[in-house]
Amino acid sequence: MNFRDFALSQSTSASIRDFVQSISSIEDIMKKEEIEIRSRIPILSVLFNTYLITGGFPRAMHSYNVSGKIDDEIIADICDLLSKDILRLDKAEDIAKNVMRSIISKMSTPVSWNTVAKDIRISQPTARDYIETFEKMFVVNIIYQPNTKLHLPDIKKQKKIYIRDPLLFHASTAWIQGVPEITINIHHLFEENIKYFSSQLVESIVCEHLVKLHKTLFYWRTKGKREIDFLIVKNNLVLGIEVKWKKRITAQDIRQTRVSLHSVPKEKHFAIIISKNDFIKRENLLVCPALIFLLIREL
Repeated sequence: MNFRDFALSQSTSASIRDFVQSISSIEDIMKKEEIEIRSRIPILSVLFNTYLITGGFPRAMHSYNVSGKIDDEIIADICDLLSKDILRLDKAEDIAKNVMRSIISKMSTPVSWNTVAKDIRISQPTARDYIETFEKMFVVNIIYQPNTKLHLPDIKKQKKIYIRDPLLFHASTAWIQGVPEITINIHHLFEENIKYFSSQLVESIVCEHLVKLHKTLFYWRTKGKREIDFLIVKNNLVLGIEVKWKKRITAQDIRQTRVSLHSVPKEKHFAIIISKNDFIKRENLLVCPALIFLLIREL
């Protein structure tokens, strides 16, 4: 389940559930006063931190609610399924693990098939084949830059690859280390992942949320190699979503995001910066905490 459904199912506060239900769209967020948004952040932050561990898997959520951690068996089962699916699809597990290792190391960074191929010393067609196999297995999202008409992916340009769910990310990091054949400290693995990959995890959660809301999702790269993490084109409106997972969004962050977005050749632009805590509303711009943005259910 997504974070909205997670929050509704896990929160024991009626006021929090009412708040979640009151947000369906970006317009609903824009109507909220800053004081109301900030009053909800502490409780939603606790839920979001849990979501970074359990993802949207009910079995993992139940395990965490009961014992405060994810049972090793759950991770072992996911790793076993990854191995079985790879073999069922006539792929080599050792190559698949190396490709996954490369994906994890470069998650949220623009790459080419050749980048991954060189990284693990395989051919470019093989790298593409294995990454697209992970996509068919619903393990990763592949996000492309748009073509010149902004309506189809440009498959020749660099793309961004995201693991679709936090628990899948944690399980994948265990899988490439040899689980379930090799026993590792799963609790320590989760702590390390949250410590070193929190920004990438949040960006991947935003990506999955947007893919479910709007299947045609791109990212944007200017000629000066500045990026907008996610781009949605709707008629003459282009919506740019930039994830800035840090303590404070600066005036420069806002300016750079606006400049990058306005390089997209469309009449209307609306920029959203996904933050940790900052909430700012301006004309054609919203700075919004991730745990608030992820409550929307339509675009």
